[in-house]
Amino acid sequence: MWMGVAGTVVTAVALAGAAHVMFGFGWSSALLIGTALAPTDPAVFSVLGGREISGRSGTILEGESGANDPVGIALMVSLLTVSAAGVSGGSAVVGGVGSFLVQMMVGAAGASPVGGA
Repeated sequence: MWMGVAGTVVTAVALAGAAHVMFGFGWSSALLIGTALAPTDPAVFSVLGGREISGRSGTILEGESGANDPVGIALMVSLLTVSAAGVSGGSAVVGGVGSFLVQMMVGAAGASPVGGA
């Protein structure tokens, strides 16, 4: 879970910095681009090529995969709220945290046990 949460945030910030410095995007646009590209599921699954990963590595990848999408959604909701509605940063953070918690609860409720079918 920690990899999914921290990894997604760090990746979003790094990609935003790259978009800002390398391509000259403003910070709002750069953060939106970074957030849209941060969840790593497509990259992980293309590298694995459909292979089965067992043991602790498989469990870690499943946890990371389950956590990074809600983080990406919460970040995107927060950024869109700030840019579209002119909401203060604090209100957007509270909204983003709320969105993250809802996403995690729904995901946990619908998830099958690790190793389950």
